[in-house]
Amino acid sequence: MEKQIKSILHHMACSHHHLSRILETKKKVAQHMCQLICCIPDQQPDEENLSVVAEQSMQLTKNLCAYMFSLADLEDAIAENIGRVYKELQEAMEE
Repeated sequence: MEKQIKSILHHMACSHHHLSRILETKKKVAQHMCQLICCIPDQQPDEENLSVVAEQSMQLTKNLCAYMFSLADLEDAIAENIGRVYKELQEAMEE
């Protein structure tokens, strides 16, 4: 039983590692997009550029929200998995 628990923990750790790598990539994209804000001119854009600026701002906001939701999902997954492992360990100790 202990061997199975260790195997499950190993697989969970690998999956969390891969999730964190994905989030790290999303973080880099979000950081890059935030740096692009500096490229937005301080002056009022004309009507043609206004729609472009609005679209880029919308994409930036969507990207940041997706990144934050991904972090929340990772936190939930880790908490759920640790809860299961803790429960298994409790049951193993009682036996």
